[in-house]
Amino acid sequence: MKTQCAKTLKFIFILQFFFTFPIVIFSQKTNAEEFNFVTLSHTPSKQLSRINNEPEADGGWRPFHDMPIPAGATILRQQEIPSLTPTIESPSPVPARDFLAYIDPLQTIPPDPHGAVGLNHVVTASNDSILVHTKTGVVISRMSFATFFDNTTISDPYMQYDPYLDRYWVSGISSETTNKVFIAVSRNGDPSGNWFRFSFTPASADGPILMDHPYLGFDNKLLVIGGRKFPGAASFTGTILFCFDKANLAAGNAISFGTNAQTIEKSPTDGDAPCPVTAYGLSSIPAPAFYIVQNWSGGASSIRLSMITGDIPNLSWNTGAAAYASGGSPWADDNLGNLASQVDESRKVAVNDARISSAVMLNGKIWCAHHIGLPAGAPDHTAVQWWQLSALGEVLQRARIDDPTGK
Repeated sequence: MKTQCAKTLKFIFILQFFFTFPIVIFSQKTNAEEFNFVTLSHTPSKQLSRINNEPEADGGWRPFHDMPIPAGATILRQQEIPSLTPTIESPSPVPARDFLAYIDPLQTIPPDPHGAVGLNHVVTASNDSILVHTKTGVVISRMSFATFFDNTTISDPYMQYDPYLDRYWVSGISSETTNKVFIAVSRNGDPSGNWFRFSFTPASADGPILMDHPYLGFDNKLLVIGGRKFPGAASFTGTILFCFDKANLAAGNAISFGTNAQTIEKSPTDGDAPCPVTAYGLSSIPAPAFYIVQNWSGGASSIRLSMITGDIPNLSWNTGAAAYASGGSPWADDNLGNLASQVDESRKVAVNDARISSAVMLNGKIWCAHHIGLPAGAPDHTAVQWWQLSALGEVLQRARIDDPTGK
């Protein structure tokens, strides 16, 4: 009788653990830490020196996945004007002001530089350091990126200035096999002052994952971070989005998945490297849709635009109704290697692939750009390709900045 009772209790415990464990993961809660940028910059650095050319702990760059256009998909092709021929335009206006922001010490490869410009300051970062400048280039304060997020394997800085809140947003990831995602937001428009920072371990239906190359975007309602899933730091299993109540984060309130934050996952059939579209100039009414753009298929000359609709915790990423914007001749979009030329330097820069890493919406129109490999069959150089899309995915404008000589 005791044996049977023990077996029954064990069975009940296993069932309870089986059904409870995923809920615990997906409802995780993380509190904010507050710090002062200048004060923290005076503490000992947490940065670990890395030998030149030593790979990142996460294995470095992960191969990109080119996608076929699904049968029955909405394809919106650019209307070509045959009479127009490529021309060399006059040079762009000279910048009103420029300054050297940062010289990388080559301790961390790749450096992954990024930056954001606000009303009165410029913030720049690499895997090595993060700096606050005046708009004339004076460095107000600097520290290691590891100290900023209190993690010695931090990498992949991505940042934007938020004009709705007059704040700066910064994100990053740690480089362990099962890594963490980090978010920081300044308390106001002065990035040398106080910040809130958060960190959490990505929860996925695939189990423990390495979340790779995250991109950040926002509108007047949500902050969204998109990335790529590699369970056990091995094979690619699809994309993942982390969606947050932006006002809640900015106030320093705890992140609670299932309440003010939500995870959305997709399989490899929904492509790779999702880039959240930052929407500017919206009214005070919360945006009804949040946009995601992805490079889709160089062979089919297409990128993909999809939407997130609803409210946390019931947001829906409507990839089944995505639009495939198409235009121009085919391009190579993965395994591009070292194709970008440098001034006064024979060695070329690694460009890797054609993913879109930055996109904005202005006046209801979506703008994005990416580098592509040309010619498609055997790329020997890169070109910059830019797009202007309607909210429906129609190609309003698209063109390339290209030097076929690769110079």
